[in-house]
Amino acid sequence: MQDGTFLLFSGYNDRAVIALCRFFHSQHLPFAIVAADHNDSIFKTSWKSNVILTRDDRLIDLRLFTRIRNVATELGIRSLIYCPTTEFSNVFVLAHRQDLQTMGWHIPMPSESLYLLLSNKATSHALIHQVCGIHPPPHLNWHEAASPCVFKPKTNVGDERVNYPLICLSESEVLRAKSVLNPDNWFAQTYIKGQSHYLCGYLARDGRRSYFWQLNLLQQSGGKSIVLARTGHNPGLDEEALFDRLSSVGYFGPWMMELLQDSSGTLHFVEVNPRFWGPLQLAVDVCPRILHLFSSDSGHSTDDFHCDTSSIYWYAWAHGRRAATCMYFPAADSLTAPEIDELIAQHDVYGREDTAALHGKH
Repeated sequence: MQDGTFLLFSGYNDRAVIALCRFFHSQHLPFAIVAADHNDSIFKTSWKSNVILTRDDRLIDLRLFTRIRNVATELGIRSLIYCPTTEFSNVFVLAHRQDLQTMGWHIPMPSESLYLLLSNKATSHALIHQVCGIHPPPHLNWHEAASPCVFKPKTNVGDERVNYPLICLSESEVLRAKSVLNPDNWFAQTYIKGQSHYLCGYLARDGRRSYFWQLNLLQQSGGKSIVLARTGHNPGLDEEALFDRLSSVGYFGPWMMELLQDSSGTLHFVEVNPRFWGPLQLAVDVCPRILHLFSSDSGHSTDDFHCDTSSIYWYAWAHGRRAATCMYFPAADSLTAPEIDELIAQHDVYGREDTAALHGKH
């Protein structure tokens, strides 16, 4: 698999795609991009020359993967390595794994059943409690659920789209949610106010692992994208035991798990992203060994890095802050508004030479 070329789908989870481009470029690893359309922001970056195909529509089907495979063959690319960056395409790829592998695609992902068990919010909490002992926020009876609460989809992908949790902080929001959501497909949990922590890492097929903690400061409302974060410290989890147990059940791949720490110090499990996450640039900066292990699992050798946990690294998404209102976590309390503005401008994920045209605009 040493001749495999990494394949990135742009137009979705763009910040993770850019972080992967930067890592692959720094390590002289071959990678190609499929653009979502002719207006894809990737054409305003240094990676536009890596685009081998621009899609005609947003459909994900076997015809698209066949077309990509044919274009790659014409360019002399012998095999393609799928990069798991978006939930919708990941679910499709796992469902059609055998067909894609027959075409010459390499799929560096765990089994479909284990991926869905971890990714889907209705099933992940049982396995997470089994491997690390942490509970999710208390579940609520649907009809008795009142504000503040969170409605979560039982499966992430449904009705040909990705579903996201709904945070309801008022009774009117609860009533509106109940009027449009189907309780057969959604469930309710207690809303926990506290500090958000991400455990970001990679667990290799052979059990090697690399990880670091991300401390979140600002997040778009509704529990959407992180706007400002920095490296953090373990809030009280046995990470090695967690990864040992995940490896024992057959998991390998990217790992981002969110925990909420309430005012009493208790940790609550929120979700797992067994795929590359939006603030991936922080991993490239502080712990590139995460991507070294991904590359190794995919058949490529890179420099063997280590995590620099002794320094503070920052991540920000400037346009994400401008485009939406944000919720502030306790870690931001020590910063003034001007200090937050300066950090976001200084550490914008697009504020680098290769994406200068997107700085503050995407």
